[in-house]
Amino acid sequence: MRASRRVALAVALAALSAATWTVWMVDPAEVVLFALVAVVTAAASLLTAVAVPRDGWLAAAIVTVIPVAGPLVALWVVSLRGAAGTGADLLWDPHAAPATIDGTELAQRLTRALPAYEALVSGDPELRRATVGRLASRATADDVQLLRCARKRDRQLAVEVAIAFEDLDAQFAAQLRDARAAIAARPGADAHAEMFSTIARAVLAKLVEPSLVGRLASEARAHHDALTGLDPARAHAQRVDRARLDLAACRPELVLALPAPDDATGELAGLRTSAAYARRAFDDGRS
Repeated sequence: MRASRRVALAVALAALSAATWTVWMVDPAEVVLFALVAVVTAAASLLTAVAVPRDGWLAAAIVTVIPVAGPLVALWVVSLRGAAGTGADLLWDPHAAPATIDGTELAQRLTRALPAYEALVSGDPELRRATVGRLASRATADDVQLLRCARKRDRQLAVEVAIAFEDLDAQFAAQLRDARAAIAARPGADAHAEMFSTIARAVLAKLVEPSLVGRLASEARAHHDALTGLDPARAHAQRVDRARLDLAACRPELVLALPAPDDATGELAGLRTSAAYARRAFDDGRS
């Protein structure tokens, strides 16, 4: 047999081996097919090695590895179907039922991709509801302001925002009650720090009625002073929130009374500058 014919026969045997592997993958219980794969692959490797004297063994290795190693790896992956963390969810199951799309989950995914304002003004009620919930869960000053502006858009959105604000008010009332109970039970540094943080977060996020800001800021200030005596390092870390709280309570003189920061370009330095302008404007208004 000429070398070209032996090469052609080896290639044909390799293709037959791959096809046999494919059939065996459909029904791995067929032992006869597995034996046929082994015989055909061995014959193809031997013929390739003989037909190409120069690089015969390299060709034989290629003929052996491609139709053997590949299906073996595929079979191993198929055997792991359904195992957690193995990527089995990427395997196609012809008998699986069509996946249903959860509208709430889809809306939550979209809210993470869209800007908050675009999601609020969209016509999808699920998307708007999920966005309102996300903004209310963070409840930063910007989030609260965005919710206040969005509730003026339409009646349905105003109802959802009003419910979110009621939940936030109830959550703050519960946190404040728990913090005061912790202070009464054990007035330590942790309790004072938590009390100050609870009030500061609500006031700075503008969740507190303007008429209550002064009283709550005074209460938070007292706890921060107590924290300064118990744990100066932790109180020092809360100086920025203390300054922002005093500015929100229209007490710029208290911001200027805080120790000057070491960094003249930091946030606390900027707050002191704002307090100085506010104090000057207040004095000019009085005169």
